Amino acid sequence: MRRFFELRRSWPESYCSLRIGRALKSKVCHLDVYENPCDESYLQNYFISHYKPGHFPDVLPNNNGWFIVSSEFCRALNDTDAEAKAYTASIASILPTFCPDILRSYSLLSVARVVDCLDLSSPGLNWFDQTRNLVKYFDSLRFCKDKIPLGISFFGLMRVPCVFIISDAVRDNIINSKLTGVSFKECELV
Repeated sequence: MRRFFELRRSWPESYCSLRIGRALKSKVCHLDVYENPCDESYLQNYFISHYKPGHFPDVLPNNNGWFIVSSEFCRALNDTDAEAKAYTASIASILPTFCPDILRSYSLLSVARVVDCLDLSSPGLNWFDQTRNLVKYFDSLRFCKDKIPLGISFFGLMRVPCVFIISDAVRDNIINSKLTGVSFKECELV
């Protein structure tokens, strides 16, 4: 039986971090990464305004809540035989001179596919309004297993804009690769 996990960031104080700003006249949203593939042209709408030194994890802490990931993380994420994979774009173009060169190998993670599989009757969901178009926050996620396409290993969720979901195969790749800065929460299937 397939299992799915919410991909979560884990950011101890000892980790380095970035503060990312958006260009004033740009018409993009930092949540776009959870709904669309975002390439280098998307990143041109942003700049790094602050860098805090520290340990370099495989998922880099930042104020946008983005998954900015190492090349090792990209490999572990995409090293499955799944049809739908993660989409990555190098952040090198937005790095200022005060950032270390090691950050040039990091990429912004975004989805290639969004899936409408959320069980709308889940008791832990809090909605923005009665239309149930957008989840405000949640305790846990429950999915309708028959709505998750076969062969998918990484996806975003319709109605929940700040979540990436991974398959058990991807989670195992990440764990076996001993990658840092990330944790997992299993999602219930009904």
